[in-house]
Amino acid sequence: TGQDVRKGALGSVYAVRDFFQIDPQLITPLECVDWHALSKEGLSYPDGLEADTVTDRVASLSQSAGAELLQAVGRAELRALTRRAHALGKKVIFDLVLMQTSRDCPLIDTHPEFYVRDEEGRPAIHRIAWLVYSDVALFDLAFNEPLQQYLLEVAPYWIEACDLDGVRIDASQTVDRPFLKRIKNRIQACKPEALVLGETLCPLHEAVDVPVDMVYALMVDFHRDVEHARPLCDFLEEMHECFAPGTVAMAYFENHDSPRATQVWCDKYRTRLDEDEAAF
Repeated sequence: TGQDVRKGALGSVYAVRDFFQIDPQLITPLECVDWHALSKEGLSYPDGLEADTVTDRVASLSQSAGAELLQAVGRAELRALTRRAHALGKKVIFDLVLMQTSRDCPLIDTHPEFYVRDEEGRPAIHRIAWLVYSDVALFDLAFNEPLQQYLLEVAPYWIEACDLDGVRIDASQTVDRPFLKRIKNRIQACKPEALVLGETLCPLHEAVDVPVDMVYALMVDFHRDVEHARPLCDFLEEMHECFAPGTVAMAYFENHDSPRATQVWCDKYRTRLDEDEAAF
């Protein structure tokens, strides 16, 4: 349409408006919160509020106090989700986008020096081949020390606040290599066992020096409506050959919101898989 696309009150994870807030639409409304249950998850009340009085005072909170309390609830709910996952033997990581923000991010006004500018002086739009991401504003990341210092604090904040286990770095091959190393070191200073997962969109031989623990290989050629498994098997073989023994690689079969190739195959060949042991 040529119009900016908004994906929720704080944007999508790829066009975020605030790196340090949870989208209010994802948080339980204050009038529906079980305050005592969230207190067990370490809910930190703003000054002047506590579990025994907060229910009676929610309706009279100022807009800023209500927003602050809502974020505290969101962090507590995320901690509850993470701890439940840990109890099931799972880890929880979050997406860390280092190249851009939404086009209504306050940083555009408070730190205009953080952004690449177009010919008219506006924050540049992200373009890849024929794709135009009109909802994002590109960071001027390389050698921009104030911006890098700001971004270095994002992952440790969420890891410490919500017991998260690490990050998946969006399009890690586009991020300045020295800065990627600083990000990894900063995260693991905060949590030594943290996972630092790097998505790569480039040929694998160009990605092997990305200083992350694992490579998220976005299989754009295989992720949906695939008829045969051979191209995917060949890709996995290529991946295996590119990395030293002992490297941990994680391969995902989906491209963001697209159907998973594994599900496509399962639906199409379910009967045969059930009846043919060799095919299974």
